[in-house]
Amino acid sequence: MINQQIKALSLVAANSTILPSKTTRNPLQTSRASAQALSRNVLVLRNQMKARHFLKSQLLIRFMKTITGN
Repeated sequence: MINQQIKALSLVAANSTILPSKTTRNPLQTSRASAQALSRNVLVLRNQMKARHFLKSQLLIRFMKTITGN
């Protein structure tokens, strides 16, 4: 699911035209800020994916210890 969200964010970034905001007149600056926000979102999603994987592995280890009695 997180991989799908990353793909969707990348697709939106690739297909969207970035319009200059009212506060900045430089479109390049606006586009840079949008790219940074997008990369932050991707980074957050990847970190969530890593955290979920870690938690699943910890649960599996606990489960195996419970079964084996160690």
